[in-house]
Amino acid sequence: MKISKKRFIGIFVPSILVAVILTTLIVQAQAPSQTFTIDTRSGYPGAPSYTISTDGTYYYTKDNFGAIIWSSTNLNTALSHLNIANTHIVFGDGNFILSARWDITVSNITVEGDGWATRLVLANGVNNHMIYVSGGVSGVHIKNLSLDGYKTGQTAGVGINFDGIYDSSIENILTLNIYENAITLNNVFRVTVKNCRFTYSGDNDVYVTGSAEVKILDNSMESAGISGIYAYNNARGILAQGNDILDSGKWGIDYYLTPESEIIGNHIRNIADGTDRDGIAIKYSYYVTVSGNTCEHNGDTGIALLDTKFDTVTGNTITLAYFNGIYGMAAQYNTISGNILTDNGRYANGTLDGLTLEDTGGFSSSYNTITGNVAYDDQTPHIQAWGFRELSGANVNSFVNDNCFNNAVGGILKIGANSNVHLFYNNTFSAWVS
Repeated sequence: MKISKKRFIGIFVPSILVAVILTTLIVQAQAPSQTFTIDTRSGYPGAPSYTISTDGTYYYTKDNFGAIIWSSTNLNTALSHLNIANTHIVFGDGNFILSARWDITVSNITVEGDGWATRLVLANGVNNHMIYVSGGVSGVHIKNLSLDGYKTGQTAGVGINFDGIYDSSIENILTLNIYENAITLNNVFRVTVKNCRFTYSGDNDVYVTGSAEVKILDNSMESAGISGIYAYNNARGILAQGNDILDSGKWGIDYYLTPESEIIGNHIRNIADGTDRDGIAIKYSYYVTVSGNTCEHNGDTGIALLDTKFDTVTGNTITLAYFNGIYGMAAQYNTISGNILTDNGRYANGTLDGLTLEDTGGFSSSYNTITGNVAYDDQTPHIQAWGFRELSGANVNSFVNDNCFNNAVGGILKIGANSNVHLFYNNTFSAWVS
């Protein structure tokens, strides 16, 4: 059959077009683009601004229409293009290798993973922070992913460093093997860290300095090199609530020069035995509330009040501290009420107490009110020496409605000539000694 020229062209030309289109698509799929393009259209309702995925070799960036706009073997190059205000970046599952620090310097940006299976890993020898947010920005939210700091391959580095920003948050983050702090909050305002899990941080899990109105809520913290939470340098309005802190190298929660702050409802346990290994330490900090915490089997003191004033320590349970349950040194004008102090003083039988007050360098522990507490020992043999004891320099303290029983030595040992005891209930092996 003879085909006319016009009909031949009608069949042949579309076939060429189809072949060209298919070839173009194949080339695009096989050869990643090095040109990053930004689509400013609105995209699908509710779609993230950008989605980053990986096949184990390449990283692919899709826009809010689902189109691949960039791909490469270098993740940090893509991230440098996405430092855009009012942006929502979503990572898929898999390992995403950071070959350098990821800097965010714009406001209103959300970084979100697909849960802890989204794993950002710091490459060997970067020796820097994983994510660094700075520049006085606000509205930065990082959530639902994990960070592996590859500690053995670094000599420095923080997981997430918020520096001088405000109204931001970190939520549902898993960190592993960060060389320094899992989270550093430096000069921030109104920042929340919640529902995270921090493991094997080299220094502190959450480090707060010079900041205000920070909330650290409902996190799990395990095996930090120094502290689960460390607040310092006139940080104020710091709330640590509902955290579970296990096996810290030094302190569970350490507030140093951190006034007008709160520590509420935390569970702190298994701090290693030794000096300066307290469950909760309050140092040079005024108007701090420590309430409803459980300090269990910690290495020095359950709660330490060191050169503090006007603090409230109430409703805590402290058990099996290596030294004292509560220890006040140069502690003044504090209220210590409604605490349960049991089986403390594991260091040596009959040596250390449920609560001890003493002076240091001529500064006395005085004008404290100790009321409604219970101090007892139900071990065999009994270990906790006194329920409550004043040592040298403690004076003008009031013990009201406290109850002691089954302590190894006695109930209350009052040293200060001007201290007083009211309505004390005693059922001990030795009587109260004045």
